[in-house]
Amino acid sequence: MHWREKIHLYLTVCLCLILVSCSASLLRNYGRINPNMEVTKAIEGYQVNPEFHYYISGTDLHPNVLIGLLRDYRLDPSTLWREVEMST
Repeated sequence: MHWREKIHLYLTVCLCLILVSCSASLLRNYGRINPNMEVTKAIEGYQVNPEFHYYISGTDLHPNVLIGLLRDYRLDPSTLWREVEMST
């Protein structure tokens, strides 16, 4: 490999590393799920909050995840999340 090709390769790798580090800082506030023991107790106690839309991911009989979002927020129905009506 010629020395110019090596320099070109090193510059390309450095540029890629810079781009990856910048994109990681841009996506850090994208969102997260914060578990809450009070919410867990409410769900296990079959309490339904009327201010929430409830969504599941997975099968209807054995969902992988259940989340409740304030009615101001919605999830795209074309994703893995399906809105479900909850009752006690």
